[in-house]
Amino acid sequence: MGIGNNIKEQRQKLGLTQKDVAEKLNVTAQAVSRWENEDVEPSIDTLKQLSSLFNVSLDDFLNNNYEPKKEEPVVEEVAKEIVVEPTPSEPMGVCNHCGKQYPASQLSTQSRRVGRHTKHEGPYCPNCWNAIHKAHREQMDYEAKEHAKRVKSRRILGYILGLAAFAVLFGLSFGLAINSTDYSWLAVGAVAGVCAYFIIACALLGDNLVTSCFTTIAGFGIKFPGIIFTLDLDGIVFLILVKVLFGIISIIVSFFAFIAACIISGLLAIVYYPYILVISYKHPEDIDLD
Repeated sequence: MGIGNNIKEQRQKLGLTQKDVAEKLNVTAQAVSRWENEDVEPSIDTLKQLSSLFNVSLDDFLNNNYEPKKEEPVVEEVAKEIVVEPTPSEPMGVCNHCGKQYPASQLSTQSRRVGRHTKHEGPYCPNCWNAIHKAHREQMDYEAKEHAKRVKSRRILGYILGLAAFAVLFGLSFGLAINSTDYSWLAVGAVAGVCAYFIIACALLGDNLVTSCFTTIAGFGIKFPGIIFTLDLDGIVFLILVKVLFGIISIIVSFFAFIAACIISGLLAIVYYPYILVISYKHPEDIDLD
């Protein structure tokens, strides 16, 4: 088993997504995916960080000699609960779940995602840790399935709305072509419809490169400058005329900025949409719909 399979196995065992691991190591989710697919091999420093994250020694992690942790069965008899006595120099700690004292080395802290943030909970004793970790893993599996359903519904909605936008724009261009007998409008309508389809489909799959490009370009505008005028009738008339002039200029600039945003974002979406579409099928957990 290669190092990529080791990383994937340990990540799934802890209930983490590729995005979770990427955030903890300050890398991209694509980098983690390439490690697991063994397209590239992580550096030794990264391997050390991974072994620390997975709570596995580096040698065992590289050689795949670790034994997976087995969940302890729920024991109703208190007499069967194993408690390791601390050494005289070892500090004691209290489990936040059952309230019993344990050696500090036997207590563990659990981390879980809350929105875009990571929340740390604990410490917990080994028995409580197993129970909580199992419940957390089941919750993570449930949330992952629900997220995958949302991604699927957004993907289907993108198909429907994108085709509807294409039909509307192409229908308008067809009407213009018939009325003006200038059939170049059909090409314009087809290009505009294709761009609209891909922009809408990309936007529905979350905050991505296309939507960022569109909002940045379309949000371009002209700031109204400060104007010096006299407090008389002529000065007030001058101020009103200047404001009206800049208002008209601002509308014109905003219109052309919107057209440029549609064209540039549409061309970018044509290239970017196949990539994000594949991600939505293979790794829906990497699609951010928030």
